[in-house]
Amino acid sequence: MIDFAGVTIQEKSVVDLLKRELSLHTICRQLMYQTIIKNKAQEFEIDVTDSEIQLEADRMRRELQLENAQKTIEWLQEKMITADDWEASIRDRIFTQKVADAMFGNAANREFQQRQLVYEKVLL
Repeated sequence: MIDFAGVTIQEKSVVDLLKRELSLHTICRQLMYQTIIKNKAQEFEIDVTDSEIQLEADRMRRELQLENAQKTIEWLQEKMITADDWEASIRDRIFTQKVADAMFGNAANREFQQRQLVYEKVLL
């Protein structure tokens, strides 16, 4: 059950709404992508450190103008998440970036090196 502004909402109601709004497929795809990313992170032995999470949380607090703990707590409540949920969200985004870098970063660097003269001409 979810408490939203004093109203209790059943999880089944959320899923039913996603179906009616034709959004369930999108959410399921996102869940599938998360699973793939976690599997690739294990395959590439990628980890996310507590300090990386802290740096991203600090960056987000500045961006969202959450200048103090009270404002952060209010924001978390507005988003209906806990600090642990937020940390998990940050961890997922960092994993996604690191996996993308591991999979495609070298290819992009090779592409740039091979076509560096072309890129320099564009800049001129």
